[in-house]
Amino acid sequence: MDYLAHFSEPAVAIDDYYEKVSDEHMLKLATDLAVKGEEKALKIMKDHATIRKAGENSLLIVADMAKATSKTSYPPKGRALNLVQDYYCAKFPDKAIVSIGYSDDSISIRANSLAREAGFDSNPIINALKEELPHAIRSGGGHSAAANVRVEIGFCESVRLRMEELIAQSLEKNQIVN
Repeated sequence: MDYLAHFSEPAVAIDDYYEKVSDEHMLKLATDLAVKGEEKALKIMKDHATIRKAGENSLLIVADMAKATSKTSYPPKGRALNLVQDYYCAKFPDKAIVSIGYSDDSISIRANSLAREAGFDSNPIINALKEELPHAIRSGGGHSAAANVRVEIGFCESVRLRMEELIAQSLEKNQIVN
């Protein structure tokens, strides 16, 4: 459904979706294309990701979403970052993991349940960025485990680097005990 919705016009009626999912051939084709798009995006993002230890039991994953996503391809940025987050959480099941994905105008955050249980919350980090870099942040927010910051063009790297520092500090301060 996500694949079909991604390539649909904004005002598509529910009946159009019902027709598509009722067509076995259409559903298989959409599923195959979605899976291939997700596999390709994950591979590219893993190739353009860094893993940073943040304390004994936490990891910060930083991935370049611009290399793997575009407005005309599937998956969209948020789904691509979810794939990265899921991959590293499966690879390191005992770690608190926060992933950030960035492009030229946005930075997204995902945190797993272990990071949340240890006290990680993206909102204080976003609020600190808004205070420290008001000229660079257009908007930002979300919930504690999934959030996004819109950045003025040309400021993404400086905002991302500061965000990495703040997230690493939060993870180091709020260590989980295994």
